[in-house]
Amino acid sequence: MPSSSSAGIPVLILGDEQAGQVFGRGFHVQHCASPEGLSEALAAGAFEAVLWVHKEEHGLQRVAAWPQLAQVAAELAVVVVAQQPSLKDSLRLVQLGVEDVLPLPASASGWTGIARAVALSVARKRLGELRRKGGSIDLGTGLPSRQVWLDHLHQLCALREREPAPMAVVVVSLEGGQTVEARQGAQARALLQRKLAVRLRAALRASDVVGTVSVDTYAVLLSWMESPTDATLVAAKLVRTLEQPIRIGTERSAVAVRTGISRYGDDGVDGAALLRTALQRAGANEPSAQSRQRGGMATWVEGARTEAANDPEPARFDAPETAFDGQDAESMLMDLRELPDPQRPD
Repeated sequence: MPSSSSAGIPVLILGDEQAGQVFGRGFHVQHCASPEGLSEALAAGAFEAVLWVHKEEHGLQRVAAWPQLAQVAAELAVVVVAQQPSLKDSLRLVQLGVEDVLPLPASASGWTGIARAVALSVARKRLGELRRKGGSIDLGTGLPSRQVWLDHLHQLCALREREPAPMAVVVVSLEGGQTVEARQGAQARALLQRKLAVRLRAALRASDVVGTVSVDTYAVLLSWMESPTDATLVAAKLVRTLEQPIRIGTERSAVAVRTGISRYGDDGVDGAALLRTALQRAGANEPSAQSRQRGGMATWVEGARTEAANDPEPARFDAPETAFDGQDAESMLMDLRELPDPQRPD
């Protein structure tokens, strides 16, 4: 997908030049007069969205008949505006990849909603592209996703039926991300998650498989152990590792850790059942002793900030505005918050 230029989100409008007047700051608008001109403009320039305005009767049918529609909609956010679009014709366009089909505004002020719809369509397109690229991993941590981790667990369970050996699942549940977000912002929480994921992976053997099963909850597959009691030792090691304070921006924060263990054979032979049991035990177990001293929640470590002691507000860990390029989940979240507001004039 083309990247947004410094001038804003590049939008190509077909059909009504006046429509571009409501696109304010954050958009870069170009017009063309015909589908042929649309093809030429798309070949010559980089755009993120196409707004096709059809005022004629049967306009949606003409859009659907355009030979390049499916190809363009696969790469760009296509929004169509037409006179009284029918549900049947609208669904047909959605099947071809169009992001949104909207009725023609009755007044000039109604076009502001069209501009907002284009901005949201671009956001959905960006998110969809990142999901396709990262379907097998959790974009926030870089760890395998829940489904990928479960698939691996199912394979190991089938292997253990043929080759019995001690195997266990350790669930690690962390508490305190909301505290960090409240003090320093959403990006600080995302950074905390990634740093904890790195610690978690580094504390395990190469043969152990760790994945993200939900927000702030991870599952570790100990595929082979000398003794079933080894899982308890591994869980204790993970707690000690993850409880150590982490510097986020100008502060150091620590999280509370809960663990739950299920063992192949004793707690079942089905992968989903093993994960479910470990999750239940993690939720029922108390945090470790060090976590209980903090009330079971994340804490801000006293004396860790670098600002003046009488500063009542913590520094917000927010990055400067940058052009969205889909390089990782963190930049994605920041840039989606910075999408232009069509109601804000130039």
